[in-house]
Amino acid sequence: MNRAPRPFVLFLLAALLAGACKQAADLPVPFDDKLVVVGFVSPQDTLVQVAVARNQPLWTGGGRAVTDADVRLTAPDGSTARLMARAFTRSDSANGWCRYAVPVRELPIRAGETYRLTVATPAGLRSRAACTVPAAPVPAADVQIEFDSESFGNQRFRTFRVTWPDDPGGGFFSLNSVSYVEAPATGGRTPYTCVTYGTAYLPGSGVPVQAPERAIQGTNAPFNPARSFVQVFLCRTDRAYYDYHLALSRQQQEQAGNLFPEAVRVPGNVEGGLGIFAAYNQT
Repeated sequence: MNRAPRPFVLFLLAALLAGACKQAADLPVPFDDKLVVVGFVSPQDTLVQVAVARNQPLWTGGGRAVTDADVRLTAPDGSTARLMARAFTRSDSANGWCRYAVPVRELPIRAGETYRLTVATPAGLRSRAACTVPAAPVPAADVQIEFDSESFGNQRFRTFRVTWPDDPGGGFFSLNSVSYVEAPATGGRTPYTCVTYGTAYLPGSGVPVQAPERAIQGTNAPFNPARSFVQVFLCRTDRAYYDYHLALSRQQQEQAGNLFPEAVRVPGNVEGGLGIFAAYNQT
């Protein structure tokens, strides 16, 4: 009995399998079309801005800006202001956002009050959210900045730490810092300047809050404290603002140089959609 050579049989089997793989599988993938809303309010702002888009399947890429939404902000007394669509910025266009805004003179943002946001589209998509502005910022006189210096080999670092009091019931805070250093030309070294930014999100517990120590700058040149300064922007925030930004910070840390980042759930408070509407009060 004649038998086909084994290599021929293997080739024939591979050809049959390859043909089977060419059959397209058009499987429906469920997708729930929703609005994505991101906005923050503060008594210190001169403009209330809310970014609006539609969610997008991960595998399609790009964004879907919503340019025809009816966006309204309502104060506790029932007065309402409509936010109008503004011209896209380059970042908005790249990320698929449309930004809506209204001057605060049309609807002032006051500490301790609750504001309600509604977003609706002609296509029938609707979402809403509410936030309460923190009662009062931390007094600037109560914010303490302590400086110190550390040396590692021929490098010298100047560090600072920020401390402020908390309410008896605790609170939530956002701390942004900007440090500026100017090193003079000394010992044949080239002069330079350096600006460093830092951000931290911290919960309060009824006792003084102390932010983690942060380095201003390390340099081989002699450090000149007279040519350096630190700016601190401290905000008392609501819980939604704190949870949202803390999750974003963790997400960025996971994605930074990590080949296998873990998924980080980003919380929101928008009903009928996705996103965040929160408040802060800046010192």
